Amino acid sequence: MTHIKQLDSLRAIAVILVIFSHWYTPAKGSSFSDWHGVIGPFGVDIFFVLSGFLITKILLEQRSNQNTIEIKRNTLIKNFYIRRALRIFPIYYSFLILASIYQLYALGTLKYEMDFYYTYTANYYQYFDNPKNMTLGHLWSLAVEEQFYLIWPWLILFTPQTKILRTIIILIAIGIVSKYLLHSVYNHFYMTVCCLDAFGAGALLAWFTISKPTLLPKVEYISLYIAVTGIVLIAFGLLFPHLNLVPLRVKNVCIAFYVVVFLYQNQHNKSFGFAIIFNNPVMIYIGKISYGIYLFHISVPHIWKYIPDKITNVLPYFLNARYRLDIKCVISYFDSIGILLFY
Repeated sequence: MTHIKQLDSLRAIAVILVIFSHWYTPAKGSSFSDWHGVIGPFGVDIFFVLSGFLITKILLEQRSNQNTIEIKRNTLIKNFYIRRALRIFPIYYSFLILASIYQLYALGTLKYEMDFYYTYTANYYQYFDNPKNMTLGHLWSLAVEEQFYLIWPWLILFTPQTKILRTIIILIAIGIVSKYLLHSVYNHFYMTVCCLDAFGAGALLAWFTISKPTLLPKVEYISLYIAVTGIVLIAFGLLFPHLNLVPLRVKNVCIAFYVVVFLYQNQHNKSFGFAIIFNNPVMIYIGKISYGIYLFHISVPHIWKYIPDKITNVLPYFLNARYRLDIKCVISYFDSIGILLFY
């Protein structure tokens, strides 16, 4: 599949939104506090839509080339999982090992929840146990993606060609309906089934790019109006919470779907306004390493809080006395804006 660098820029935007939502907590009652709760989930939903699009497009392209290159579908499945494992597992488990070492050093023991991180089931822990705080709670979204990968390649490669579109539509419907069925449970959005509409939206776009590329301009046109409706509904839901009938994640998916369609259709756009954001080499680079940034960003508050004390303890006395106050002031400043609210 041809690499689309503008989608890397979109990944950068998504990870920045997530980091901002985790590192900054506005004062209660401020005009921004309501919108703050939208930013992080929107970043995650962008990742889900992108994953659904890219994975499905790769699988559909491989399937369409299968007769030409004479590769069995079982081989395609095996190659898919090998590539995903090589890309995802090394940095993921390295991160978990470092987190485990830190916990053993700081706490003398590992937290019970670490078992769920190692097995990519953190989302179920958050759903069923409803913990008030998780050390690495952001890993729930990676668990959802891995669980989706366990099923989706098989469906795409082994479903009859004429029924793929129907399968994708059913996937979207399951994701939307499940949100309504489970809405009474606060943590329902952690369940993989409640995220299927986001993956399905990306898969739907992939199907259009492979099977009906001539319809993409019309898809972009229609999705624009759907995205605008999503934005209006988000604002309406924040103003009138008791009348908020459409789940936030459904509205997020409507917006994210349009953004991905727009970038796919305009990947050769070189206009200044477009290029300064989506063709920006800095944004593209951030997007390429967004997976690692997403993994490690939650650790920064811990590191920031831990390192200054150790530094001041080993500094010579005169430096210690001179700079300790400044270091503490810096820590207090970041505390005040919510960066250390991870605990």
